[in-house]
Amino acid sequence: MIKFHLVSNAHIDPVWQWRRDEGVGAAIATFSAAADFCEEFDEYIFCRNDAVFYKWIEEYAPPLFERIKKLVKSKKWHIMGAWYIQSDCNMPSGEAIVRQIAAGVNYFKEKFGKDFVMPKTVANVDCPGHSPGLVSIFTDAGYENLLYQRGTADGNRRGFIWEGPTGDRLLAYRISDGYITALGRAAEKIEWLLNEFPGHEQIMCLWGVGNHGGGASRRDIRAIAELHKKYPDVQFIHSTPDAFFKDLKKKSADLPVYKDLGETNQGTYSAEAEVKRLYMKLENMLFQTEKMSVMAAAAGVKYPREKLKAAETDLLEAMFHDSLPGTSIREVEEDIIAQLHHGVEELYAVQTKCFYSLASGLPRAADGEYPVYVLNPHPFTLKRIVECEFMLADQNYDEENLHVPSLYDGGVKIACQSEKESSTLPLDWRKKIVFECCVPPFSVKKYSCFTELKKKETFTRNTDGKFIELKTETAGVIIDKTNGLIHSYKVNGAEYLASGSGRIKIIGNSCDPWGFNFDEFKEDKGAFRLMTDKEAAAFAENGSERLAPVRIIEDGEIRTVIEALFVYEDTKARLLYKLPKSGSEIEIDVTLFNNIKDAKVKMEFVTGKPDGVYRGKSAFAAIDLKTGGDETVAQDYVLYEKDGKTLSVCNFGNYGSDCKDGTISITLLTGCAYSALPIGEREILPKDRYTDRMDQGERNFKFIVNGGNKNERLAAIDFESQAAHQSPVVLSFFPSGGGAPVPPPVLKLSNPGVTLQCLKYAEKSDDIVLRLYNSTPCEAAAEVEMPGLNIKESVKFKAYQFKSFIAANGRLTECNILEEVKNIKH
Repeated sequence: MIKFHLVSNAHIDPVWQWRRDEGVGAAIATFSAAADFCEEFDEYIFCRNDAVFYKWIEEYAPPLFERIKKLVKSKKWHIMGAWYIQSDCNMPSGEAIVRQIAAGVNYFKEKFGKDFVMPKTVANVDCPGHSPGLVSIFTDAGYENLLYQRGTADGNRRGFIWEGPTGDRLLAYRISDGYITALGRAAEKIEWLLNEFPGHEQIMCLWGVGNHGGGASRRDIRAIAELHKKYPDVQFIHSTPDAFFKDLKKKSADLPVYKDLGETNQGTYSAEAEVKRLYMKLENMLFQTEKMSVMAAAAGVKYPREKLKAAETDLLEAMFHDSLPGTSIREVEEDIIAQLHHGVEELYAVQTKCFYSLASGLPRAADGEYPVYVLNPHPFTLKRIVECEFMLADQNYDEENLHVPSLYDGGVKIACQSEKESSTLPLDWRKKIVFECCVPPFSVKKYSCFTELKKKETFTRNTDGKFIELKTETAGVIIDKTNGLIHSYKVNGAEYLASGSGRIKIIGNSCDPWGFNFDEFKEDKGAFRLMTDKEAAAFAENGSERLAPVRIIEDGEIRTVIEALFVYEDTKARLLYKLPKSGSEIEIDVTLFNNIKDAKVKMEFVTGKPDGVYRGKSAFAAIDLKTGGDETVAQDYVLYEKDGKTLSVCNFGNYGSDCKDGTISITLLTGCAYSALPIGEREILPKDRYTDRMDQGERNFKFIVNGGNKNERLAAIDFESQAAHQSPVVLSFFPSGGGAPVPPPVLKLSNPGVTLQCLKYAEKSDDIVLRLYNSTPCEAAAEVEMPGLNIKESVKFKAYQFKSFIAANGRLTECNILEEVKNIKH
């Protein structure tokens, strides 16, 4: 007999073609109808995930929430998945996915108590893919199964085993027939499935009106009841995903094994670029601020749980699979941007308090001294270029002489340079210094700046010849002044970027932000060209008639900054090449004044060496990227490996790229229409009006490029990326003295290949929780030292493995992502 699992649900998008207030209404109406049916029909069960909806019901319809609690207790209402929201699963970091799960589970535990049963199935049906490292996250939380829709792997519609990079496994099932049904047509879908799956012993059907909610109807429930008579050899049961997988598990030994679920909707990796930039900023700022809060707590400052949770909630809601992927309407984009800014502002206030609390005990400044303090929020000594602005003691109106800064580290003079400050007051008053800091783990270090009045020098804005060539002890960079692009980038004599790198090209696209046919639009529409002298002057609007489009605008002991100006039709671009005087890391800042619509705007990084391997950062994993020119997804960096050499390109919110013939083309934006979904052959855009496009106007992007030996790059890239995204806090101020001394480092790690993903207070106590991740492709070990807690232990890892610990009572106790202690057998 065929066992047919009827899973009644109502997929509700909290926002999409509507804003949150309408989403609340859809949730109330859907949950109310579902509760009615649960109470009216004996066999009927309603399945619903997403804690955010339950929170809305609790706030806006309290009597309905009490009804739901009773239905959960009687097992008529099944809490699926138990995530906070059905998030995107390609772009968020592993730590963000951890928070998504933990926030949801903790909510359900708090509100439903012992009546909440932790589900065994992740039910995230509408995101455009699942990255492989998620297997370890899901299994660590206690999940055994995955129910999803978008992807390519389907196990021949019988289910399959999904295996992650560390060998962890989940039982998985891809819905190939949709997760909703039209009103009153559930029985039609059920009969179709019976014909489509001949010979299957168990079948599952997700039914109920969805997307804007709705769920079941009496007509559907009664029509399903009639199927019992029509198909007496089929056992129809109102069921749950957990029950279906329990049956499927009996056949799991015969199921195929997949390691890649595939990706869909490639346009979502680049749509609404500003949302993605702000999302990545908030994600990193949250984890950085938690670390700083633990530092400050060690100095006696109260841990700011409420502000951190408020910012975390902003992050979790922005992860929603129509918010972060950029497939919603403009009003929703504006709401999400406002929410992300709110999270950033909450964390900025916390960081400021942490910094001043830690610096309160520092000594007063000496006469003529401008103290500069650098806070390192990482468990390793941090050495990188930083910037700091400060005010002179008084305004200097002397046009012949300027205050020139010098910098000292413990009385020893170190290199620094003065650059143009953010302000444009034509007055010697505000100063900006750039220097390379070297700060011990989790500490605040003081640098002393002094200024000397010197005769103003004329700065040479350009150099002779076709190229601008710069060299350090290990690297060399050549910028071609005839096109404004990188001509060569070498490290230790080996070429990593070839001529043409930095070019911004335009590829034809459609108005569809999902990208259902994204890679079918490959029309090369040209590239940005270097402005002429007159165009550059007109663009700068600085009063000059001519301005060289490629110029050195800053130069000193620390770095050289080159500005290059470009144009494509009525769109302009400004590139800043920030090239250091030591080391091999170079930075490229892009400001795009965009008027391009329905096209992919891409920046090329050309190695000139085809047939290598492309890899990308993923959630607690490294992934091989697709080649051949199709769009692929990665997180904060992409790697190219060839002949034992590796080029890394770190980004700050650009998740989409294509890789082909030794070239990484990172998508900056796509200029699509809002929520422009293709439906058959219908025209998408109305012909009688202008239709808004995404990312018009000014947009900013940043990339950090580095090259070197493959093993060295793989061991360093995760920490380099984390240090760039969670950069040290740098501030000049004058301590009043008398505060508590800066406490010893809260944590030190011995192996930079093992990165600290989180350091925070536990959810239910003041114990410290830390999560470590081996970012390398081989086994690793790291010594964890926490002097304040008398902890010094060595931890071993598999390749790409993460581990969570509670630090208390002088030892590390391994726990899962829900902060439940593991029963580890040694």
